[in-house]
Amino acid sequence: MTDATPGAHPPGSIGWLKTVTRDLTGRGVLRITAPGGPGRASMRVELEDGTTVIATRRASAARAAAEHAVLDALAAEGAPVPAPIGFADGLLLQTDVGAHRLSTEMAGSDTKRRVALAAGALAALDGCRAAIMRRPELVARLPGLGIEPAWAEEFVSRPVFLSGDLGIAQPKMDFEAVATALAATPSRFLRWNAPLAKASVQDAGTVIWYDWSLTGRRTGVEDVAWAVSDPAWGLDRATTDGLIEGPCDGDADAMAMVRRMATLLAANRLARMTASLRTEGWADAATALRQGRDAPVAENLPGWTARMSELCADDAHLGGFAPWFAAVPDAMARLAEPAADRRGDAAGAA
Repeated sequence: MTDATPGAHPPGSIGWLKTVTRDLTGRGVLRITAPGGPGRASMRVELEDGTTVIATRRASAARAAAEHAVLDALAAEGAPVPAPIGFADGLLLQTDVGAHRLSTEMAGSDTKRRVALAAGALAALDGCRAAIMRRPELVARLPGLGIEPAWAEEFVSRPVFLSGDLGIAQPKMDFEAVATALAATPSRFLRWNAPLAKASVQDAGTVIWYDWSLTGRRTGVEDVAWAVSDPAWGLDRATTDGLIEGPCDGDADAMAMVRRMATLLAANRLARMTASLRTEGWADAATALRQGRDAPVAENLPGWTARMSELCADDAHLGGFAPWFAAVPDAMARLAEPAADRRGDAAGAA
């Protein structure tokens, strides 16, 4: 099947998805649902025999092919990832690893289980890294991520603009020193984007990471920072340091990189949340967890920002973010008031 096939369904349409899925699996499609809500690249597809698979279509064929190659290599090495089922016409089918998002499981757990889940998640990331590093020919083809000076400058500057939006003082820092502290060589594999919503907890308690659409090379611990900066991580500084020591091989510089990346990733998450807050107001906690989105949840914000303040407080370059994070909850609460008023006005007009 190609895009030029007479009478073919348009690529990306439901008819197209059903046809390609049937071609790859030999089974018809009963039902298609969107576990992450509308606008996501992946759908859950129920086949006529009752099994479910995940169907993913990326923005470009090249990106889809790259994801398939990485996932195929990871699965062949026995890494904790979904098994690829097939790939055709830019559609990737993979096994359904279940609906128990790691973010939801951690948010709903006591401290003991949360630590166990966090340890399992980081061990799974490390297992994936080790698996790909056994494929040096594949690693050599992967791009370096975040290694250009312009990337660091833009990444560091975003919280400054957010400060203006929130009406709070900018975090005190030496921009040039921070950009230098984030510099890295593309030496090890990582998946880069590793929020807790992109992992699934299995019945045995093990963790499987899915969505391998953005991978490359850097120091190899930046994906750990994504997990640590997640609002659902919920673990204090001492516990977090104990957990990241293993993936960082006890190296102080690597651990500092995790904390610095986590600090700035959290600040950038806040920028997305603020944009959503302006237009939609506060999000429902259960819905945000179920859909795995960076949504502004009023009841979760103070605890998360306090944890991020603790994480960076003694950093020589990013210590200025500690009071900045502390000021964010009240600033976002003030920002939410007009959004609430607008919803009320709209309801009255209706």
